[in-house]
Amino acid sequence: ELVTKPEDILEGYGITREDVTLKEETQASPEEKLILDALRSVAMAQDIDKIIAMTKLEPRIVTQAITFLLMKDLVRETERGYTM
Repeated sequence: ELVTKPEDILEGYGITREDVTLKEETQASPEEKLILDALRSVAMAQDIDKIIAMTKLEPRIVTQAITFLLMKDLVRETERGYTM
């Protein structure tokens, strides 16, 4: 079978991207979960200052958590801010 993207391999094993995302979300730190919940509660991208205000976390904690969420592909960075 021809493989053109990583999802093709997962699909061959019966694993969907949603399964992987759900597993990654359940393994997220409490701060990461708080940020994910905050981003879910709004319909548009949020900049880092708004995420800090929404979560009431320290700026360095938010910055670190956002970095890990980006690496896990749970959050995307756009020109307007961060979104899911």
